[in-house]
Amino acid sequence: MPGSVQVETHPYTWTEGDRRPVLNGFINNNDVAVDITAYTIAAKLRQPDNTIVTLTVVITTPLSGLFEIRWAAGDLLEGRGQLMEIEINDGSGEIETKRLLINVAENMG
Repeated sequence: MPGSVQVETHPYTWTEGDRRPVLNGFINNNDVAVDITAYTIAAKLRQPDNTIVTLTVVITTPLSGLFEIRWAAGDLLEGRGQLMEIEINDGSGEIETKRLLINVAENMG
């Protein structure tokens, strides 16, 4: 798989029930965008009760290597250290998986 995958390092903390901000990703080779037109990207999140939810991934600008993960209602439940997995398939059978931890704070609304 050419290049590397970068996802935003901040924010790692969202508030329960939030739908924004999205999590942005960039696939590049030595900081030069990789065309991800043929790629498929999938993301999953393990919630505090061990439920695994499939997240919505949108390739926003394929020629610039940009994608985003969008939150749906019910995706973000309160809890610290939730494991998120992002699987990038470049279309040739090469797969790269990135993992990160996120925190979801209580909505005090």
